[in-house]
Amino acid sequence: MALLPANKIRVAIHDSTMVSCKVENPSMPAFLTKKQVFDWINTGEKTIELRRGKTQDGDNIAFLNGKGQCVKGRILRRREGKLEDVLNVATYRKIIPTAKSLDEAVEFIRQLYQSTEGTFTAYEFKLNQE
Repeated sequence: MALLPANKIRVAIHDSTMVSCKVENPSMPAFLTKKQVFDWINTGEKTIELRRGKTQDGDNIAFLNGKGQCVKGRILRRREGKLEDVLNVATYRKIIPTAKSLDEAVEFIRQLYQSTEGTFTAYEFKLNQE
């Protein structure tokens, strides 16, 4: 997994969490992540990204760490539904790798979002090998 230098990335912010990462290819959905989450993704510990809201289009996904680094991957599967539909005993360690229980993973998500009501989308992905 190669980290892309900041001068190779053009970023346009659409809202507080979604951005477009354009790297000499057509645009793809990209997510701005906290350092800890970016590290989980970059090391392969995290293989499902969970976001509040409806599914975003695109076959590829990119993650930005806020320091000009970006990793890209391919979306394998999407699942949309209520939080309890997408964050469950089978998925929680792939979403929050340090969680020791489903309850701990749910609490982590509650700290990120003001509300856990509504639609969430889980993006299962595989990073590109570059």
